[in-house]
Amino acid sequence: MAADGANAFRGALGRIGWSVPAANAFTNEGFDAMDSLGLVTRDRLKDICKIIRRGTDGVAAVPAAGGNAAVAAAPGIPGIAIPMMWEYKLSGMHLWVSERLRQGTPVVAADFTAAIGNLYTRKVRELEEAKDEEDVQVKPPAPFSKETKWIPFFKLLVNYLSSVTGVNKVPLDYVVRKDDDVAAPDTEFETEHEKLVLLTPHTGTAFDKDNGKVWIQ
Repeated sequence: MAADGANAFRGALGRIGWSVPAANAFTNEGFDAMDSLGLVTRDRLKDICKIIRRGTDGVAAVPAAGGNAAVAAAPGIPGIAIPMMWEYKLSGMHLWVSERLRQGTPVVAADFTAAIGNLYTRKVRELEEAKDEEDVQVKPPAPFSKETKWIPFFKLLVNYLSSVTGVNKVPLDYVVRKDDDVAAPDTEFETEHEKLVLLTPHTGTAFDKDNGKVWIQ
């Protein structure tokens, strides 16, 4: 039920430090379950946090006139504090939800512990740092031709694709990985980059778009 999903979502928000009023205000924006986070971008989440902080103005009553019915006054909604760290941890939650949806794994709010929240908040920071490094863009290899040797070309291609992200912000070298199957769920990864590359499936609309992007580079 929607109410159960919203309650579980609010519980997860509480585990990353959100107050009850702030969590209630957030789910009142239409987020009836935790997986609904996957429907919006991080930028939209920032906008929602701004709205909750600001609150809304009330609407004055409008008396009946000219055949139009009266409109009752509507009280304003006072703003609610959302510290920047809460917002940043919400970004970590969004990353966790997005990752599970991309992998086809159920999003269960109870699985999102405070420790997982901290882990994924750090991953957000790592991805932001990696994005900063992308500003120094790796040059793509020269177009393949009959004089080109495949192995050196492919190494340059993978190096380039590792610096470019696709539809779901996954490095595009996942498209050209050797194994079509994703890694086992219990695999230990050395880096977040490796995890994204080895766990992103070679199926679905996102892959089709990324695959097309790679081979028309």
